Amino acid sequence: MKNVRIAEVSYNAELEVVPLGPVWSRARDEKRKTKSRVYIDGEPSPAMPAPPVGIKGENAENDAAWVAYNREELRLMRESVVAGLSAHGYSYKALKFSRYAGCGMCPCSPGFIVEGLVGPGEAPVPVSDIWVKLSPVVESMDSASL
Repeated sequence: MKNVRIAEVSYNAELEVVPLGPVWSRARDEKRKTKSRVYIDGEPSPAMPAPPVGIKGENAENDAAWVAYNREELRLMRESVVAGLSAHGYSYKALKFSRYAGCGMCPCSPGFIVEGLVGPGEAPVPVSDIWVKLSPVVESMDSASL
């Protein structure tokens, strides 16, 4: 577990790497076998409040607020992935967000598709599912601060 800072908050970052073996052969997911996926657990939420729920297209101002909120959320997700991977010695060529990263049928498992993933010591990483698990660091209170 490594310590990282995201949006001015310290997090413990744990990495779980699960290589996809030769048994992974569902026909519709054939393309999936060529690139690793990175998912996030515990990513920070945007500092701005979420806009009210509404029907897209009914209120242009609310639609613009959701676009801004989603961009900030995606920025924090990307920052979380980059911080988690680099803290554990991983590097990559390209990192692309996809709502369909884990499932080609629906947006049930959004994540990042990674090209050219290299592990610690410049070792190539086999096609894998990777989870970056973040948990906020809780500062302990000492008796002097009471």
